[in-house]
Amino acid sequence: MEPEQRRQQFLDVAIRLFCEHGVDSTTMHQIAQGSGVSYGLFYHYFKSRDELLEAAIGRMSVLPQVQEYLGKVDRPAREHLRGLPGFYLGLLESRRDIVWLVFSESRKRPWLASRFSDLAVLFRKALYDYLAARQGCGEIRAGTDLDVATRVIWSYLFMRHLWIEEEPPAEEHLDVILNGLLDQ
Repeated sequence: MEPEQRRQQFLDVAIRLFCEHGVDSTTMHQIAQGSGVSYGLFYHYFKSRDELLEAAIGRMSVLPQVQEYLGKVDRPAREHLRGLPGFYLGLLESRRDIVWLVFSESRKRPWLASRFSDLAVLFRKALYDYLAARQGCGEIRAGTDLDVATRVIWSYLFMRHLWIEEEPPAEEHLDVILNGLLDQ
């Protein structure tokens, strides 16, 4: 197997085992065994669970898809942002186990909480840049604090993903936010 394919195999097995048993309850030996290789070969690729967890998180991140979605700054805000909840929540749902794993493990691992925080900054920047472009077109009220707007939208969407109880469609709640932002 090519080195990159082997690395991906290890990540797939690690993610599955981490989600099933937790990071602290999964040994490097279990991951090697689940991958069908010797511990020595596995150790050549990853030296620790934290290194493996960080690589797995990087691989499972939805940031590139969100940046691409929000990079379409020529799309009108109401239409484009109204589609954001379905798009973003769909991405998170497709990775539900790893999202919950990262969320829960970040409480025990300060480096992971920091990485999670760094990712949040990048998510906010993508939305901020989109909103700034639409504000430049006169579509978003002048004087709107775009930093606060990005925090409100991302906070709502992420919390929406974590909620278990039934709620009205996220687009209905986002309409309230958009009505406060948009100039039309």
